[in-house]
Amino acid sequence: MSARNGQWTDYFIRVAVAVSFAVGMVAFLALLWYAVDMLLLGFAGVLLAVLLRAPANWLARHSPFSAGWSLLVVILALALLLGIAAWLVATPVLEQFSTLTNMLPDMADSALKQLHHYTWGDWVVGRVESLDWKSPRINLLGKMTGALSSVFGIFADIIIILFLGLYLAAQPETYINGIIKLVPISGRQRARQVLEQIGSTLQWWLLGILTAMSIIGILSGLGLWLMGIPFALALGLLAGLLAFIPYLGAIISAIPAMLVALALGPEHALYVAALYFGIHLVEGYLLNPLIQQYAVSLPAAVLLSAQVLFGILLGGMGIILAAPIAATILVAVKMLYIEDLLGESGNTA
Repeated sequence: MSARNGQWTDYFIRVAVAVSFAVGMVAFLALLWYAVDMLLLGFAGVLLAVLLRAPANWLARHSPFSAGWSLLVVILALALLLGIAAWLVATPVLEQFSTLTNMLPDMADSALKQLHHYTWGDWVVGRVESLDWKSPRINLLGKMTGALSSVFGIFADIIIILFLGLYLAAQPETYINGIIKLVPISGRQRARQVLEQIGSTLQWWLLGILTAMSIIGILSGLGLWLMGIPFALALGLLAGLLAFIPYLGAIISAIPAMLVALALGPEHALYVAALYFGIHLVEGYLLNPLIQQYAVSLPAAVLLSAQVLFGILLGGMGIILAAPIAATILVAVKMLYIEDLLGESGNTA
């Protein structure tokens, strides 16, 4: 009888442990879900810290400055460059953006009138007007783009990201060591290697994406100016900024440019579409391969899926950070699963 009671006791203990574990996991996932906005802001702060530390580390290696003084020099240099840029272009760009924002509704009406002059344009307008804009699919896209626009207007989020980035950049080892201490002693060396590889990958990704943003912004603005499209400076800057979001950013930035061009005539819209298509062909077949040569390779289907998934689950910030988050996850999967668990070489295709 006592043996049977012991078996029942062991059984209930195992059930209690399993239920406790399940409840704990649910509570942990719920906590993550409610704290996801803060986690995304934290990841954005990490990106800013990586952006600041990369030139600071280079300066510390090639000058008598310490790491702290190098970081201060980099921050002051960036502030100076941003101040000069704002002084030179802020006024005309803000004026163009203000005028463009006020004129876009009228330009959209003018574009519709232009389209009605053509059979194919009349068909396109009819198809658009027949869409059920309250359907879940379209409404979802509206939520995603609406969240995207709202993220850029939240001043508090920007302040949080700035402070997090500065704190993380000032004392990166403190935070890295804190994360590593959460790992069992036997795995701490490997954890440090993974974190260092993630940091290196994000550095190269940021360098590549900032280069791509600059090239796309310059080519877009110059091309629109040569075509005689109004607001070329503002539209070029918008194209450069939205290039931070691969693929989806190109589509979003092309919409206002094509609306402006369509108000001048359908042929102008076709020229603008060809310009944006050509620029993003250069991005896709020249710039992105160069970025992926040094950073983690992100297949287009994986990146687009990540953008859609993170956009649905996390809103606008999820779309913006989809690429670096996906890169981080792929590095961790490659090192911890493919190399450590499966035993394959990191160079294996």
